Amino acid sequence: MFPSFFVKTNYAVVEQMQRWSLYGYDTWEALQDHLWLTAGFSYDRLDYPGNFRQVPISPGQAAADQWGPKAALVYSPWPVATLRLAHSRALAA
Repeated sequence: MFPSFFVKTNYAVVEQMQRWSLYGYDTWEALQDHLWLTAGFSYDRLDYPGNFRQVPISPGQAAADQWGPKAALVYSPWPVATLRLAHSRALAA
């Protein structure tokens, strides 16, 4: 259709994308049957192609990692009502 507009290429790029996560949590009951506190952490590692958002795609790998805190509070003043508050941080792809 437009022979001079498109550049012909004759190569292939094969790169891997992997995500690894490790996490740990613990929950404490601060007020019996009413208030629970949860704290934890996570470690995220992401291995991804270095140039996957633009063309032409070129070979090469990139990596990112991050430690992230986790926290939550659960309050149940009555048996039919529960309030939850949470905070977390993670590595976005």
